[in-house]
Amino acid sequence: MELPFLLSGLAIPVALYAMIYLDPVPISMNLNIGEYFQKIKDRIFTRQVLSLFACVFLTFTILYGGYLTFLPILLDEDFGQSSTVIGLMLSGSSLITAITSSRLGLLTRRFSELQLILTGSVLYLFIFLSFPLISNIWLMAIPIAVFGVAQGINIPSLLNLLTGQAPSEFRAAFLAVNWVVIRSAQTVAPFLLGIVYLYVGIDGTFYFTAGAALLFVVIAFLAFKR
Repeated sequence: MELPFLLSGLAIPVALYAMIYLDPVPISMNLNIGEYFQKIKDRIFTRQVLSLFACVFLTFTILYGGYLTFLPILLDEDFGQSSTVIGLMLSGSSLITAITSSRLGLLTRRFSELQLILTGSVLYLFIFLSFPLISNIWLMAIPIAVFGVAQGINIPSLLNLLTGQAPSEFRAAFLAVNWVVIRSAQTVAPFLLGIVYLYVGIDGTFYFTAGAALLFVVIAFLAFKR
């Protein structure tokens, strides 16, 4: 039972490798701590950066709420699938995400990162609208696979845009804030969707998640509208 938790131990050799073999790039800034935080605040509190953080929050709300928490409940209660089958289906989606992300360089030669983000968010919308309508387990594999594609084009593109907004001397601060946003979404999403599930039922959780995807589309479009 405890074996999955031991996987986090893999971070130790990675950390040791980074400490020994990677050379830090020195950045000289003649700023005191107050000035440093003021610079970070000025950079973060812009329309585009705050919108990107909102999109990150919505992405992980969708992932940890409607997808990882309530899709397995649907597959169990409505389709009678075992935990093994459910795990394999979700793992297959993760594999598709990895493959899609690995080809992102090719996609960005033809499409802007904003176009990829908007495509991913529109896919989220239709995926979660489709879940309550599907009655065949084999057809359920289609939106699950498409979700993997959406994740593969959306998350790396969001991170690329976010780091592009951050000057090199403040990039670590941007990524730290991004990590807080991700963890906040992971914490809030199951609780929030749990309330929806309690009062509206399983279908309501997917429609709520589709609403989050629609909000994602609107925020991303307005943030970068010329």
